[in-house]
Amino acid sequence: MNPAVGANIVEDDKVHAFDLMGFQECEILQAVLDSAKKQGLQGDWQAFEYHEGKSIGIGLAWKKDSFDLITQGKGYVAEDRNDATHQYYGKRAAQWVRLTHKATGKKVFYLNHHGPTPVGTGGLCGSKATAYNLLKMIATNAQVGDLVFITGDFNGPSIQLGKYSEEIGTLACHIPHIFTISNIQTVWGIDNHFANCATAAKDGKRKMGQGGSDHWALSVLYDLPGAAAVNKDIVI
Repeated sequence: MNPAVGANIVEDDKVHAFDLMGFQECEILQAVLDSAKKQGLQGDWQAFEYHEGKSIGIGLAWKKDSFDLITQGKGYVAEDRNDATHQYYGKRAAQWVRLTHKATGKKVFYLNHHGPTPVGTGGLCGSKATAYNLLKMIATNAQVGDLVFITGDFNGPSIQLGKYSEEIGTLACHIPHIFTISNIQTVWGIDNHFANCATAAKDGKRKMGQGGSDHWALSVLYDLPGAAAVNKDIVI
């Protein structure tokens, strides 16, 4: 495990301490957290890994100091296209947790996802199908009033030539699109944040380092509705 991953987390944690984290192409999330803790990451963290079968590993983590776990789940939402590009890795998953935010008592539903290849195709069933399956997972498992957050590498450009891609646009019709970095170095923004009831704080959107990856990590500091006091925000 590249120690630069942990160092990247710790460096940004000093600016706005993380509450939730989502990872893609991550086979052993606990090793990442252990490395970050050795380098100064604060708090008690719980990892939820998902690397079943051929599915590329994803993982999310929550700070146990900030949240109590209610329930968690996972499932397939897409499949790579098996064509001449030789980018077939199997089915693609999403994972989620439902949590209670200790400082406010608010319920949080956090979903993390890694989209299908080839990039920009939506995989075997297309971009709208992937978006529909993600929305269905949320509708089935979240409850009315939950603060919904989504992070992921969608393997579909988010904003190109001033327009949303089909998958990101479909999601954004239901859950507001919050943040991406959209330029040629990021394949026009395949990494994205969404949130339904929380707004990004002023200067709360950050491009982190790469930490040994070919992607820049992204973080967002969210202001929770009706929660202006200190420690009543969430950083993902």
